[in-house]
Amino acid sequence: MNKAVIKKINCSNPEPEIIDQAIERLIAGEIVIAPTETKYGMLTRADSEDSVKKLFDLKQRQQNLPTAVFVGNLEMMVHYGELTPSIQHLAKLFLPGPLTLIIKALEGTRLPVIVDRKIGMRISSSQVIEKIMENCPFPVTATSANLSGSEDNITIEEIHKTFGDRISIYLDGGKLDNTTSTVIDCTGTELVIFREGAIAKETILDALKGVAK
Repeated sequence: MNKAVIKKINCSNPEPEIIDQAIERLIAGEIVIAPTETKYGMLTRADSEDSVKKLFDLKQRQQNLPTAVFVGNLEMMVHYGELTPSIQHLAKLFLPGPLTLIIKALEGTRLPVIVDRKIGMRISSSQVIEKIMENCPFPVTATSANLSGSEDNITIEEIHKTFGDRISIYLDGGKLDNTTSTVIDCTGTELVIFREGAIAKETILDALKGVAK
């Protein structure tokens, strides 16, 4: 097992060479820890069954549980899921940002992160994630950097203590303890706020007034 690489990164103006190193590892199917606008995330190829299994094994997470993915933009989201008027409205208002939209996957879409034809999608406002996604032609996982069911790790030191050299590269953006993303299930006849986070429930409900489902 190779020794994990830890790189300090400027969250506001990420160093291109560090971003390139992270992308190389993602392309190779390895796992990357990177700062998002909320917490640290565990990133790997969401289109690779082996990579997703490796990540779930590391997190001690059941393989049949859903996990969100990062995409680079709304156009990329269209390739994977059905975007209703209300989904498009929320996406245009709050993305990029701390919002996860659970949407119905398109018929025939084959991603190992899809469960019951549902997929959670995020467009991050983190400059680090944005730069990574600009050069990744595939979605990457957007799951928290901790063991399943445990408290969030807020520093790279804590995350490294948990996962050690089983992670390929850690991008250290300092202490991160922001509110988690708001999660909305958009797959039913009515939108359901699955988890209230950085965007308040009232803000979401106000934004949806008068918008077709």
